[in-house]
Amino acid sequence: MKQKPLVGISDNYGEEGWHNLKVEYVSALAAAGALPVIVPFSLDADVLAATLSRLDALVLSGGGDLAPETFGGAFSPYAHKPNLPRDHYDIMLYRLALAQRLPVLGICRGLQVINVACGGDIYQDLPHEVDPAMTRHSQQAPKWQGVHSITFDADTATARLLPQLQFMCNSFHHQAIRQLGDDLRITATCDDGVIEGIEHISADVIAVQYHPERMALPGSDQLIFLKNWVDHIGSANPPRSKVNRH
Repeated sequence: MKQKPLVGISDNYGEEGWHNLKVEYVSALAAAGALPVIVPFSLDADVLAATLSRLDALVLSGGGDLAPETFGGAFSPYAHKPNLPRDHYDIMLYRLALAQRLPVLGICRGLQVINVACGGDIYQDLPHEVDPAMTRHSQQAPKWQGVHSITFDADTATARLLPQLQFMCNSFHHQAIRQLGDDLRITATCDDGVIEGIEHISADVIAVQYHPERMALPGSDQLIFLKNWVDHIGSANPPRSKVNRH
């Protein structure tokens, strides 16, 4: 029987000491054919590197705002309370995964983490820094419902995993990429110009600003997207989880 790729999901660690990850990350990846596991919070690079060495891929999950000091920004009264330990964990995790040449999928905050880790920065609040109408990126509609249009560039690795290049996606963010980081390219934008997708120009790294795992209902395009990504993991590299198992 074909071995399922072991996919780590970054831990939505809270400063109060709780591990807090939405169940959809696990259920959607499992439905897509992966064996999902949570990468426990740690600020020890050796621990994280050893954990990643057992995985076949990494998902950088969503969560709260990035602290402005992680990208050289000034304090904004419109930003939510930051969580520096998690910021350092996520950025370290991404850089270690990149060094180990692991496939990476960033989701929402995960896209912003990748951009900041590559030297880019972010708008701390779209409605106050860009356009008041951009409150629509923080939807009140059901989490699986698309609320705005998104268009992918056909000539990208991400687009090759998607059943269609333009669709309605969900939206749960008030921050977004401002300056693109080094070695990244834009793969998708919203109809109002907000960057909705990026990928690395030479590494196996893709990221989206929306939440495909919340839209991954049976038979949906977003479940197909996740399945295609999981299949790509298996075809791109031999399963490390099997090679490194003792």
